[in-house]
Amino acid sequence: VVLDAGKTSAPTPLTEADLISKMDHFGIGTDATIHEHIKTVQDRGYVTKQGTFLIPLQLGTCLIESF
Repeated sequence: VVLDAGKTSAPTPLTEADLISKMDHFGIGTDATIHEHIKTVQDRGYVTKQGTFLIPLQLGTCLIESF
């Protein structure tokens, strides 16, 4: 057995394209409403867009942790 020292790191945040792909995969929304859903989560303060990435905000993180 070999033990390697190291630490974990957070995954790379999703881009809008990544999120659209995952929503399509899981059947969330339609082609016409997917962008509307993404705008809604931004408007409600669950995520913010930084460059191409969607970064979870405290409210979004708390919502996920409560589930």
